[in-house]
Amino acid sequence: MQQAGQVTPTKNETILVTGSAGFIGGYLLRELEDRYERVMCMYRNRLPHTYEEYVPFYSDLLVSDVLAAPLRNVQTVVHLAWSNNFVGSGNDILHKEMHKVFTPNLRALNNLIAAMERARTPRLIFLSVKGAHCDAMTAFAREKYIAEHYILNSRIPQKIIIRCPVVWEGIQTQDKFVRSVLHLMRVPGFSFLPKTYRSVSLAHVDKLAAYLVELCSAAIPSAVVLTNAPVQEQHELKTLYRSIAHDLLDGKHKLIVGGAVGDAMLPFLERNNSPKVSQYLSSI
Repeated sequence: MQQAGQVTPTKNETILVTGSAGFIGGYLLRELEDRYERVMCMYRNRLPHTYEEYVPFYSDLLVSDVLAAPLRNVQTVVHLAWSNNFVGSGNDILHKEMHKVFTPNLRALNNLIAAMERARTPRLIFLSVKGAHCDAMTAFAREKYIAEHYILNSRIPQKIIIRCPVVWEGIQTQDKFVRSVLHLMRVPGFSFLPKTYRSVSLAHVDKLAAYLVELCSAAIPSAVVLTNAPVQEQHELKTLYRSIAHDLLDGKHKLIVGGAVGDAMLPFLERNNSPKVSQYLSSI
């Protein structure tokens, strides 16, 4: 696996960020604020956090004709826009028919690739997922694998794909991962743990954002770089559960129930539309 080299970012370069209003996008914009003068913040559903130097603009990746103007004079695109992160897709994604798969996420990506090829945009940075594979357990990971396939076969000169585990802000927050764990702690005195997983790999969002900034102007050794997100934190699942319960549930201690009982309770506790721990874990 190749790693990208690191050079000092050039402030004269223009960076375009899709999904700039999202969880990772907000952290990335804060990192870019001190490093670049020209950053274009693409959004669709809601406005990103505004900075004095950046002007957000509305665009829809599902409409290819509107992408030509935003890509003018852009050197690097960081593609973060993706729906249903770690919750999975409703589509049945089969790797044997990759050329026939067009979920909304993949249609948006193909439109972006085509627009970048027409504009001759030099570099695309794509955030994939650790565990992306044609036979992955979740549709989300299979969808990311197909996205990688489309990018690798594009005519974009420099392609950087980062395979990232679950991204979080830490135990003291209420991000999607922490909320999904808290949903399993609704039963008084008990917390149900899936038996299949003993540890979990997490990447802190601010470290990932800093890494993305480095890659925007990094000297890469070849046309394609496939790399893992840096500084991944390995947590034993039982210890992580206990820490979340202690810090966010008024110091209450819960009995961790695993094995067959834990697996049997997971579907019952994950019936609502909250992010599902089982899908988080099966993607990493």
